[in-house]
Amino acid sequence: MALTINRYTVEYVAGVREFNSRIANGGWGEYQLPPDLQQFESSKDTPLPWEGWLAVQDGVVRGGYLIRHQQCSFRGELRTAAIYNLSVSEGVVDPAYSGVGMKMAMTAMAREPLLFAVGMGGRDRPLPRFLKALGWDICDVPFYFRCVRPSRVARNIRTVRGTALRRALLDLAAYTGAAALGVHALQQARRLRGGAIANVQWQEVAQFESWADGIWRSVHGSFSMIGARDAGALNTLYPASSPRLTRLKMLQGDRVIGWAVVMNTQMRDHKQFGNLHVGTLVDGLSAHEDAPSVVKASTRFLEQRGVDLIVSNQSHQVWCAGLERCGFLRGPSNYLLAISKGLARQLAPFEQNVAQTHINRGDGDGPIHL
Repeated sequence: MALTINRYTVEYVAGVREFNSRIANGGWGEYQLPPDLQQFESSKDTPLPWEGWLAVQDGVVRGGYLIRHQQCSFRGELRTAAIYNLSVSEGVVDPAYSGVGMKMAMTAMAREPLLFAVGMGGRDRPLPRFLKALGWDICDVPFYFRCVRPSRVARNIRTVRGTALRRALLDLAAYTGAAALGVHALQQARRLRGGAIANVQWQEVAQFESWADGIWRSVHGSFSMIGARDAGALNTLYPASSPRLTRLKMLQGDRVIGWAVVMNTQMRDHKQFGNLHVGTLVDGLSAHEDAPSVVKASTRFLEQRGVDLIVSNQSHQVWCAGLERCGFLRGPSNYLLAISKGLARQLAPFEQNVAQTHINRGDGDGPIHL
């Protein structure tokens, strides 16, 4: 019987659980399709609804992917785009199903011409390699970090402490204070080169209201691509029910100039950050000239919360420059943006316009690994 791509409905719940079990037994437990319909049901009346699609053959689930619909602005033109997420097939554990991934991707692209994927864990992972082979454009979303307590970072940052020699050198630098002196000097030099940045005040808010709509209306036309960031979309992305997220309204006097969403997380045996207290600038929006002030205020807020390290992924050149002016350093990124051929035509020339997109950890499936 032919392989078909069917919407994920209640009749397939048991089949999805069996599929998840088979690929987990084959060593792919990290990639699990939703075991029930809750994600789709809870999002269907929001501005960002999720859909599930399954590859089915002879009644057996052989793969699946998720789609999240989202309004995007392309230089002020609002169009519906879609995020391609969690594409996984039985081909990862059984070569007999190696064609399932291709069938799913081609079907998704036919249904959703403005299709993109975000995150994916780095260029060496299966999904970005597969999308690259299909002709998608792929680029890194730049990663920036600021060490607040360099000695603690040196002792815990597992992505750097990969060999015995590196561990010994980093421990020595932490013990002698060389890590603190060197990192603070680099960060201070970056700040001094950037010049003075205006101070703004922040106000913690439980949710986004009409003031966020005003910011969205005034700035979304200045981006080559940005997912909707009006109050309705923001309250879906960053709900008040999520205790890990802090929403900051940025004020210059009585004027609202922007907003930011931040996290501060005490890591426990994290594969990258060990036991560091990590702050994340997840998302933010303002006029371009105010972006450095929003970054500066967000950084001060997280420093006052006692974090050891602050990180952020930002694609837009103004936000990248704002991070650098606040003393952030750039490191290797495992957070990617992949653009389908249909969306690449909307952004042409891609190489020029990608630096004008506004993509960060708020896109895709959100800041789930931070």
